[in-house]
Amino acid sequence: EANFRSPGMSVLAGLPKDGAGLADVLYRGSDPDEVIHPLGAGAPDVLTAGKFESGPFTPLVSREKIEKIIRTLADKYQYVIVETPPINLYPETPLLVSLADGVILAIKAGVTSRETVQLATRKLELSGAKFLGLVLNRKQYHLPTWLYRRL
Repeated sequence: EANFRSPGMSVLAGLPKDGAGLADVLYRGSDPDEVIHPLGAGAPDVLTAGKFESGPFTPLVSREKIEKIIRTLADKYQYVIVETPPINLYPETPLLVSLADGVILAIKAGVTSRETVQLATRKLELSGAKFLGLVLNRKQYHLPTWLYRRL
C-alpha cells in the first residue's frame, strides 16, 4: 500500500494500524521481507503503508529506489498490486503508476464526477501508465437483487 495519507489496507487485513510497512522500507531501509504480512493459505501477502512522517513524498524518494522495491517484490510474487493515493490530488501518484505494468482506476459511485475521471485518465496518459480500465466501487442498488437479475 502506497497510500500513506489515508492508509486502509492494515484495517482491511486485520493488522495493526501502526505496524511496519512500505514507509519503513523507503525511509528507514527496512528489508521488504521483514515488513510483509502473510495472511495465510489462499490469501495475499500484504505490505501495508507503515508509519509515514508527514511531509512531501516525491522529493524524499527517488524513482530508482521505488523501482528497486517493486523489482524485489516482482521477483518474489506473481502479481504486485499497489494501492496509490488519488492521481488528481497527490504528486507522487504519477511516479508510482508510471512504474506499473498496468493501472486500474477505482472510482466511487455517485461521488466521482465525469470531469474528475477524465482528468485522472489524462494524468495517467501523461505519466506513461498503461491504463487497463475502471472499477466502479460503492455502487448502491436501490432495487431488490432478485429484480436486478430479471432486468
